[in-house]
Amino acid sequence: RVTVQQTDSGEKVYDNAFAITPDPVRLAHRISDAIILALTGKPGIAESRIAYVSASDQQNRIVVSDFDGDNARPLISGKFILNYPRWFPDGKKIVYLSYGKTFPRLESISIADRSVSTFLAEPGLNACVSFFHKTDRAAVVLSREGNTDIYLVNLDGKILKKLTTGTRSINASPTVSPDDSRIAFVSDRNGKTQIWTMNSSGFEARRLPIEGGYLTSPCWSPDGLLLAYSARRGSGMSLEIYDMKTGKTKTLTDPAGWAESPWWAPDSRHLLFTRIENYQPSIWVIDVFSLRMRKIADSARSGCWQAY
Repeated sequence: RVTVQQTDSGEKVYDNAFAITPDPVRLAHRISDAIILALTGKPGIAESRIAYVSASDQQNRIVVSDFDGDNARPLISGKFILNYPRWFPDGKKIVYLSYGKTFPRLESISIADRSVSTFLAEPGLNACVSFFHKTDRAAVVLSREGNTDIYLVNLDGKILKKLTTGTRSINASPTVSPDDSRIAFVSDRNGKTQIWTMNSSGFEARRLPIEGGYLTSPCWSPDGLLLAYSARRGSGMSLEIYDMKTGKTKTLTDPAGWAESPWWAPDSRHLLFTRIENYQPSIWVIDVFSLRMRKIADSARSGCWQAY
C-alpha cells in the first residue's frame, strides 16, 4: 500500500494498494503515474515510451525505450536513412521514413515481432505523419503531384483528400490538434517559412502571429493549450512555445545553440527534442515550466513520445 501525506499537516492526500510485480522498476513507474494523476489530474509519464533514431557504426536504427532512455532496444537498422518515427495510435506499431528503396517511403514496423510493411510509397516524397486522435486518419506530406503538400489518409495509407490546394508553396510538418478540429503546419506561402493552421478539411487557413525568424516543426500539446516549435533567429535554432489562448511566446532553449524537432510528453509539460553540439545530435527532455533539461540518448535524433 502506498500513502502520501502532507508534511506539515499530516493530511492524507493519496492512498492505494498495488499488486507486487516481478519488475520493481515497472511497479515504481506505475505508482508514480498513479500519484501524479490523482494529485494533478494529468497523466504521468513514467510508464510511457519514446522512439527515436540512433546512429553509430555507419548504421541508422529506430529505437524504442522507456521515457528516461532505459531499456533501449532497436527495432530496425540499416545503412540507409531512417527518420521521423511516429507511434501509431494503438501503440503497437511505429511508422517512419525510410530511404531503403528507390525513393523515400513511409514504412511501419510492429513493436511485437518487428515485421515491416509499407504504409505509403507514392512517387516523390513521403514524410511527416501526424495521426488524428479520435478518428482513424492521419495527415502526411507527399509530393506526388510535384508540389509538397499535406494529404489526409486512413490508417491503411489510402489517400482520402489533398488538404493544401491552390498554392505553389511548400506545405509540410503537420500536427493535429487533440480534438482533431485543426492542423498546424509549416508553409512558405507568404514568402517566409511560418506556422499556419487550417481546419481538418483543409479550409480556414491562417498564419499564427509569431513574429520573425524561420519557424518549423510545430507540435501540439496533448491538452491543446500550447504549440511547440523550432525557431531560427540568427545563427542558432531554439525551442519556443506559443500559447494558443493568449498568443504569447516563450523561449525554452538558448537561441545561440541548436535545438530542433520538439515532441510533447502525455503530460503537456515535458518536451523531447534534438540538441546538436559540435555537429553531434543527442536526445534531451525539457520541463517547459522549470526549463530543467536532461539527456536521454547520445548519437540520437528525431525523438517521439508514445501516443497519448
